[in-house]
Amino acid sequence: MFAPGGAVRVDVSALGHLTLLDKGGQGTVYATSVDGSRVYKEYSAPVLTTVDDGALTAMARLPGGLTPADARSLTERTAWPGTVVTRNGKVSGFLMPRAPQRFYVPMTMPTGTRTKLALTQLLLNGDDFARRTGLTTSDAFRLEFLYDVAETLEFLHRNDIAVGDLSPKNLCFSFAARPRCYFIDCDAMRVRGASVLDQVETPDWAVPGGEQRATTTTDEYKLALLVIRMFAGEQNATDPAVLDRVTPALRRLAERGLSGDASRRPDPAEWKRTLAMAMRGGTTPAPVPAQSRPGRAANVPPWNRPTGSPNVPPWNQPTGSVTVPSWNRATGSATVPPWNQPTGSATVPPWNQATGTARVQRPAFVPVQPPGPPAAFVPVGAGRRFRAGTIAKLAVVVAVLAYGLPQAGDWLRTATENWRPDRPTPAEQARSMADLLADSGNDRKKVIAAIEDIMDCRRLTQAATTLDDAASSRTALRDRAGALPTGELARGAELKTELTAALDWSRAADQAYAGWARNMARADCGSSARRGVDRARGDAQSKQATAAKKRFVALWNPIAAQYGHEQLSYVRV
Repeated sequence: MFAPGGAVRVDVSALGHLTLLDKGGQGTVYATSVDGSRVYKEYSAPVLTTVDDGALTAMARLPGGLTPADARSLTERTAWPGTVVTRNGKVSGFLMPRAPQRFYVPMTMPTGTRTKLALTQLLLNGDDFARRTGLTTSDAFRLEFLYDVAETLEFLHRNDIAVGDLSPKNLCFSFAARPRCYFIDCDAMRVRGASVLDQVETPDWAVPGGEQRATTTTDEYKLALLVIRMFAGEQNATDPAVLDRVTPALRRLAERGLSGDASRRPDPAEWKRTLAMAMRGGTTPAPVPAQSRPGRAANVPPWNRPTGSPNVPPWNQPTGSVTVPSWNRATGSATVPPWNQPTGSATVPPWNQATGTARVQRPAFVPVQPPGPPAAFVPVGAGRRFRAGTIAKLAVVVAVLAYGLPQAGDWLRTATENWRPDRPTPAEQARSMADLLADSGNDRKKVIAAIEDIMDCRRLTQAATTLDDAASSRTALRDRAGALPTGELARGAELKTELTAALDWSRAADQAYAGWARNMARADCGSSARRGVDRARGDAQSKQATAAKKRFVALWNPIAAQYGHEQLSYVRV
């Protein structure tokens, strides 16, 4: 924010000349003459009567209270309100960043090609609209976009932020780079229990009746809707069966996400895991479009650049030429909206300046491929180890000789599923698991004490901080658990699954109880806060954590006995 001295508030007179950009139901958006990177949203008079001044100020202060990494993530993924603007001493609106250039797309319109803000609703109008406007997408893009949405929600929820009105009207997409999502209209979010405005919902994106709006569980419901509608290409689809074409695991997750029982809905972390698995197998990346930026080689992934040039494998060269998709052959003049013209000139993004002419081409979507094979491999059941280079070369030769180039890639993908990376012995794997379990119990006493403080309405701020710290610790433990090798242990895959599930549920419960503590403090321990949604959510998630812990110790204790480690009760996980 550009406010003098880093002030959270600035008078509207300091913004210089205001240029109208857009007008909506809540107010008007202006460009300012003093900072081309930000815009000013001024609330309308009726909306101003409902604005919570304190909540808006807290939003503007929030980035300063985050870690540097979290503050960067917030500004990278959201148009977060950075400065409160006043007029005659009273709040009138706020400054927020412009959407980054990669969140604009060229669209083919009857009157020519126009640059538009890449709102997700543009992708939910069916195949015919997508073809006519040049906004065709692939399942590979959808998976990456949804993964980045889930990752952003996970980050926001970890910082006690609920989006609330999660809909395609306030979520942007990018064909050009990761992360592929960007949230706008952030003043509608609920931050640490407080809302700037009355919570509203976009039609066809409402949660089941009776639920409190703008909670992490309502975000989870709407995330399930978003996944379904992205693959259906429709604004109001609700049938999870459309996801079977990608993987039944996504359909099952969406069915849980639409449950009227909020405790059954998968959280963003669970969505991330399933989307990541879908990205690693079963989806075909979109073809890489030809270059659209002058002076640079085409943006071709490394596996298509054996000599550093944009080489196309023989099976993609029926005529010897590189086919450029139609949506990279835009015609007509580029109309640039006024919010991209801070200096009054029609600013054309660098990738559209092929010859100096304002000729729009869509930035290439390049799928981010899953990581390649690990450095060393050993066949299942083999007693000796082999050099990875020798194995890889032999596998390629066998694949090409046996199947030819077109099928070699498929054969290798199938073959590598029957190989495993060099790994520790069973005893070493058991030792690593025991070490992690010893660390997992460190915060338990503090968490129990914090919850007792909340129930007794004492030291509420300290209790919330303790629970936030515990949630962060669980996140670190969950990441460690996910990286542990367990393949040599009895039912090792189940063992890891139950432990990571227990840590995920425990982290979610800690976050919910932290929100409960803050609500108790704000409500001065009133009866409604004691029975609030955060406590109910925390209790439900704690119950799920307990069930996963019981399943885990039933698997772990026989292993612990076999390798001389302490057997545990579920309460010590």
